[in-house]
Amino acid sequence: MSQSVPVLVPPHELTDASIPGFEEMLEPHVASGCRGIVLDLGQVTFINSTGLGSLVKVGMKLDRDGRRLALARPEKQVERMLRLVGLDSKLPVFKTLAEASGHVGTRAGQA
Repeated sequence: MSQSVPVLVPPHELTDASIPGFEEMLEPHVASGCRGIVLDLGQVTFINSTGLGSLVKVGMKLDRDGRRLALARPEKQVERMLRLVGLDSKLPVFKTLAEASGHVGTRAGQA
């Protein structure tokens, strides 16, 4: 049976001020046991170190449970930041929502 992959839209800025609401938005999906989560970064214009840490924390939690977090459609500046800090090697980044959803829809460890 196919399970839909939640696609969530974070705030425009992932900073100390927005992280509590962002994590609150994620929590029901993390707790639900879904195969994973796609974050649509198309509207995100800035991520600080707290925001990056939050992405890592969620990605690690899902990974421990055999699930996935995928990042989709990052703006150029955000994509550059993800590359600079090496986060793109820990969390997959995709150009489209369809690619990200397809990746998450396959259980970790499967081709």
